[in-house]
Amino acid sequence: MLNLLRFSAIFHYKSTFLMRNTAKRLHKSVKNKGRNAKLHKSVIDDICIESILRLQRIREYPH
Repeated sequence: MLNLLRFSAIFHYKSTFLMRNTAKRLHKSVKNKGRNAKLHKSVIDDICIESILRLQRIREYPH
């Protein structure tokens, strides 16, 4: 049980960290390029990864 809690805490920290980094990159991209901002491939990849992680969490822990 303790290992499961540890894994859950680490997983939550990593996904939160990923979301923060994605938000920072999005902000920089928009700030640097103005209204016609194009998202960098790495930002799009991060968003895709976060979407997959979120779907997994919903499947594992439905509310």
